[in-house]
Amino acid sequence: MMNDKNPVSRENKDAKLVLRQNYATPAVDIYEEDGGLTLVADLPGVNSEQLQIDIDQGVLTLEAETDIKLSGERLFTEFSPSGYYRQFRLPENLDLDKVDAQLDSGVLTLKLPRVDRVMPKRIEVKTLH
Repeated sequence: MMNDKNPVSRENKDAKLVLRQNYATPAVDIYEEDGGLTLVADLPGVNSEQLQIDIDQGVLTLEAETDIKLSGERLFTEFSPSGYYRQFRLPENLDLDKVDAQLDSGVLTLKLPRVDRVMPKRIEVKTLH
């Protein structure tokens, strides 16, 4: 969020917006399981060094650069992404210290486990003589 005291100039902010205009929105499936959520995202052409996953204030951000190079003369182009960008608001009941991410052949699998619930416990009272 920008405020009046932020040192970022208007030009820098606009440049970031222009860069993201060329980003593609990856296809994502989210599954709810007993232990939490599983997110599967299609990120063709991305390796682990190009992928950045952040969770800040309950928002999951996936951002990846691509460097797909095609040979030959370009005759017609409708789609030339420079990367991928997607955000999701996460529920509060996830254990963010135990998130697991795996990238295999351009498919990201992100496991977001739930916080272990504290089960009610009955405390036995002993009589002392």
